[in-house]
Amino acid sequence: MSGILHLFAEVEQYPDWGYKVVESRLIQKKSDTDLIYYTRFDFPWPLSDRDIVMHSTLIQDPVTKKVVSKSVAEPWHIAEVADVVRIKEARTQWSLYPNETGWLYLEYYIYSNPGGMLPSWLVNMAIDVGPLETIKAIRGKLADPTYQAVKLAHILE
Repeated sequence: MSGILHLFAEVEQYPDWGYKVVESRLIQKKSDTDLIYYTRFDFPWPLSDRDIVMHSTLIQDPVTKKVVSKSVAEPWHIAEVADVVRIKEARTQWSLYPNETGWLYLEYYIYSNPGGMLPSWLVNMAIDVGPLETIKAIRGKLADPTYQAVKLAHILE
C-alpha cells in the first residue's frame, strides 16, 4: 500500500502515468495526508486543454487498514491559465483494500464536468480509455523496485 500511496504523493510525476496529463505540480502540502495540486490535461485540437486544482485527503481505517484517498476540485487556489479551460467540478476517490495474501484490491471513482461543449467521441474515449490506461500505467510504475520497498510512516501495512 505504501508504494501506491507514495506514487500518488509524487504529484510532479503524474504525467508519467495519468491519462493525457501533460503537467502536474504541488501547490501546497499541508501534511502527508493533505495536499493541493494542479494538473493540466492535453485535449485534441481544436479543443482547448483543461486544467484542474485538486484538494486531496487520505484517511486509513486502523482496524481494516483500508485507505481512502479523496480529491475534490478547488479551482480558486491559483489563477486560471490563458487559453486553458479550468475544470471547476470534479471528485475522485481511490479506495485500497489490503488482504492477508499481499494482494491489494483497488476501486477508482471519478466524476468530472470538463466544461465547454465536447464531442461525444471525446467523452466516450475519456470514459472508456482514460481510466484503463491510467490503471495500466500505475501497475507498470509499481513494478519498479523503488515502489516495492517504500514504507510510509503514516500508513499501517
